[in-house]
Amino acid sequence: MAVLDFSGKHKKAALPTLETCIEPFLADLGHLERLRPHTLRAYRYELAAAAADPRFQRPLSALDHRDLEAWIVRGKAATSTVGRRIATFRHLFAWAIRHGLCTRSPLAELAPLRGRRTLPRPIREQHEQHALDVAIGSAPPPYRLILARFSFRYVAERRRWCAPVAISNQVNGDD
Repeated sequence: MAVLDFSGKHKKAALPTLETCIEPFLADLGHLERLRPHTLRAYRYELAAAAADPRFQRPLSALDHRDLEAWIVRGKAATSTVGRRIATFRHLFAWAIRHGLCTRSPLAELAPLRGRRTLPRPIREQHEQHALDVAIGSAPPPYRLILARFSFRYVAERRRWCAPVAISNQVNGDD
């Protein structure tokens, strides 16, 4: 983009960096996407922290997926935190492409996020079982049935998930 300065000569405008895009991006996002203030605050924190990193003090169009991926998965973070980081940068690059600040998103090359699948923790402690029984017993009638059904379903699902492991252990002699 060329800008005419006071001398009449054409001068190239500085390319937008992450730091220069944060506030316009968040202002647009707040109005257009109607995101909640807490979400915008989380996005602001993430983008400001990234803008302070030397890897991101280049024009948006010069950022690559390796730097972004290293930033997104830094430290020990929950799957939801990593998902929020990815969403932050996906929104940013979609906004930048719409405004002509860059031509591509480096996140297009990023593999999709897969959450860890874990089994629910079984109720093993007697006091936990007692607390559940008290909660079911003290609930009003329509909710008592729902809680009882949920508790029964939880036990049934847990058995269904654990049954193949128990069977394979018996077949392999790992009793």
